[in-house]
Amino acid sequence: MTKNVESIVNDRMPKFAAKMEKEIGLLPFVQIIKQISTNSIAQLSKDVPYLIIAGERKGVPPIAAESLSYCMQTMWLKATTLKIGFRPVTFVLHLRLGDDDEFCQLLGIPCGEYALDGCALGYPADNYQPRQVNYPDFETNVTWL
Repeated sequence: MTKNVESIVNDRMPKFAAKMEKEIGLLPFVQIIKQISTNSIAQLSKDVPYLIIAGERKGVPPIAAESLSYCMQTMWLKATTLKIGFRPVTFVLHLRLGDDDEFCQLLGIPCGEYALDGCALGYPADNYQPRQVNYPDFETNVTWL
């Protein structure tokens, strides 16, 4: 059976969410991951039409992640000037999909040789509402030294 991106992510995300909750607790970041894992990425495809995965071959010096950051930043700036919706898709990084055999096979790249990052790109749905996030309170969570 050939898996697609959604089925791979839906398989990996709950395991990642449980691991993060065990390691760092139920912080806002972990709450979002749990929410994504229960709602799947199907909602993402309803909001915007394209999922773009960018890859950079790993090497020495190890700057693939930085290169991908610049790539995503440039795409974000261009999408903004064109009034096209742009959303970073962090599950590509968090799930380390560049080291996932099934995901790399789906992309047709050798497993472990590329750092990957992703974004959703396109015109957002008319009824799109960003997910509510309860961020920590600044006064109680910041200590000045």
